[in-house]
Amino acid sequence: MGQVVEKTKRQRLRRRTYVWMLSGLALVSALLYWEQIAVLYLVSTIVLTALLLAVAFSDLGRDDRESTDSDTVARTEYSVMLGTSAQSVSVPRKTPRQKETA
Repeated sequence: MGQVVEKTKRQRLRRRTYVWMLSGLALVSALLYWEQIAVLYLVSTIVLTALLLAVAFSDLGRDDRESTDSDTVARTEYSVMLGTSAQSVSVPRKTPRQKETA
């Protein structure tokens, strides 16, 4: 039942996205047709500013933190399956590069 709900949500979101895209295309086409370049310039500047603000305030590093946590959980579960403690599971560390001598 949950898969059906998720599928309908995705379809509704996809349909809404297409409506927004076609609306934007119609607006730009109308402004070009009636030669309202100044209005088109103003609208595009506002939309670009909104897009940049959305990206600036989004949490782009969230996936990195979540994947680190899931890796820790996976190592702990793996060590429990082996019958060892979580501290005894070794994680390979990167060694710093040594300077090459000529």
